[in-house]
Amino acid sequence: MNDDEPCRAVTVVRAGVRPWADRLAWSLVVVLTGSALVIAGVVDGTIAIVTRVLVIAAFLLMVAALAIVTVRLRTSLRSDGTAVVVRDPFGVSVVPFHEHLAFGRWLDPESRRPVIWMTDHGGPIVRVHPRLDPVRVELFAGRVALAVVDRDGAPPAPPDPPPVTRDRPAGPRY
Repeated sequence: MNDDEPCRAVTVVRAGVRPWADRLAWSLVVVLTGSALVIAGVVDGTIAIVTRVLVIAAFLLMVAALAIVTVRLRTSLRSDGTAVVVRDPFGVSVVPFHEHLAFGRWLDPESRRPVIWMTDHGGPIVRVHPRLDPVRVELFAGRVALAVVDRDGAPPAPPDPPPVTRDRPAGPRY
């Protein structure tokens, strides 16, 4: 970044967690209430068995909701003023700001939803995770002064993963 370039905004956009956060909260309430009722001996007989089954089901829902909320909170776009950090649940890409950096938006013909990539000189370099709301991505782009350019044609396919290589010779493991 040159000294004559303006400093860009420091901001973050995360994937939405609202429906799963609600499920997490409700399942926590059911687990705590049901457990308290069973431990206190307020429910007996068949109702106690049904309450225990509901507590177990709510606990499983709570575990699933917690995992999903954690993964969604890891999905984000961040700007520290010098670079854009594109995070998905299992990886991160850091792209320094420069003159030809922009967001490219293609329309997926099957899902009719936009597919957004960060582009450099018009070519895709980093895909923005689909869990990030396209409207939030556009607001982020506006805050950090990056263009959002509509592109024609099919969206680019993700690159093939690198081939798996072995660093050690094959043989028995001890």
